[in-house]
Amino acid sequence: MLPLLFLLLIDIAAFGQDKTTGEAHSTNVRWSAKSDVITISYDLIGSPDVKYNVSAVMKSEKDTTFNLTPFSVEGDIGEGYFAGTSKQILWYYPRDYPKGLQTEKYYFEIYVKPIEQPKTWIYYAVGAAAVTGGLIALLVKGNQSTGRSVIELPMPPGRP
Repeated sequence: MLPLLFLLLIDIAAFGQDKTTGEAHSTNVRWSAKSDVITISYDLIGSPDVKYNVSAVMKSEKDTTFNLTPFSVEGDIGEGYFAGTSKQILWYYPRDYPKGLQTEKYYFEIYVKPIEQPKTWIYYAVGAAAVTGGLIALLVKGNQSTGRSVIELPMPPGRP
């Protein structure tokens, strides 16, 4: 097995696998390594108006239990509006693994999960109902007579 550090001296192109979650999914996952950076490219099929949580996992073809989540990343990863083609993630792997990685045949899986936006229409409906109720209360109260009747209470009994 050749260390990944040695392999990174050469520009390597490899293909990853797609992971689909719901209707949005990634396609055309590929990666290449140059110097101290692994560039992961992908296309995200989904609505451009939806915010997504995108994550990447490195896997090994030889070891099915191998799962490596990159941490020192930047680009089209995390939370954002990432739908479209030619998305890129830059992984500065030496920051996470200074000694390099000791296996061959890696691939990446891209996980895509839509982020639920708060349903703001509920707040508008409750606010409209409160305003309407307040206006109705003012109209009903305004139609009542302004004279108030005073209820007189009897005097308390004297002290013995």
